[in-house]
Amino acid sequence: MIFSENKFFSCFYPNDSATHRLFCLPSAGGDANMFRDWFEYFPDTEVWGVTYPGRGVLSQSEFSESFGQLTRALVSELDSYKDKPFLFFGHSFGALLSYAIALELAKDVNPLEGLLVCARRAPQAKDRHGFSQKSDKEVLEKLMAMNSIPLEIAESDDLLEYYLNIIIKDLTLNETLIPVTSESLNLPLYVYSGRADEFVSIQEMGGWPEITTGKTISRQFEGDHFFIVNNKDEFLDQFSQDVEFLQGIDEDSVAY
Repeated sequence: MIFSENKFFSCFYPNDSATHRLFCLPSAGGDANMFRDWFEYFPDTEVWGVTYPGRGVLSQSEFSESFGQLTRALVSELDSYKDKPFLFFGHSFGALLSYAIALELAKDVNPLEGLLVCARRAPQAKDRHGFSQKSDKEVLEKLMAMNSIPLEIAESDDLLEYYLNIIIKDLTLNETLIPVTSESLNLPLYVYSGRADEFVSIQEMGGWPEITTGKTISRQFEGDHFFIVNNKDEFLDQFSQDVEFLQGIDEDSVAY
């Protein structure tokens, strides 16, 4: 396992022979461990998980005070990884952050090949949950009711107490409005959603194609907000094909 300079990025299975990199940004409250074993699906791609300040290997770091601060920190960390083309994948809060990073990268020549977003309303869609205005108890009750807390955390009082502090801070940032600029991204975009996701509806994700002039493909899977975990094999089988297609790896074997 290796880390980037400031430990924002973690690679559980370094692959020097990989021709591409995939950076994976977790949902609110999550860290790089969410993607610990994803390398098994990507023989030609080096998978890097992202950890935000205040949790995991960065538990001693101060939480980001603003969405912009977090975005700038991650963009700066990417400077050492532009020797190979890469993709960004974001789940929920990570999807919004991936989009914000892509906007920053679009200002200069960069090797970003595409954007893959999952389980998060489109950036221009209005928030309907208002977590930043709720008490801790109300936030927990709402998240539990929507099955939006991973099962292993929900079943542990200690983990739940630790996790709740983190997720509330992330959810507050998640409500940040990122304006969709008049100059859209020019990137291929893949949008993934769970048919039983009560946190974000299929309709709320429908605005994602507006953020790019590139080709957009939307895919739906059985499962709730964490279908990428609870329906992992089905999701990663398709997702890995999409990644390879975007990277031009073995394109002839990819069926659409």
